[in-house]
Amino acid sequence: MSENEEIKYEPPVFADLQSAPLPTKKTLFRRRFLITQFISFMSFNLNIMKMVVTGHKS
Repeated sequence: MSENEEIKYEPPVFADLQSAPLPTKKTLFRRRFLITQFISFMSFNLNIMKMVVTGHKS
């Protein structure tokens, strides 16, 4: 880099979220409904426990 060159500052690029799709009422309901959250939570935990148990058997 020579002495005459200037370092130009470029602001960071951020994602433009103006055109991002918004969740539907059905999606928001599923995200907030406690029974659905509990079922999803239990399903995730059972999958993790299955991996742990099968990993310890071998």
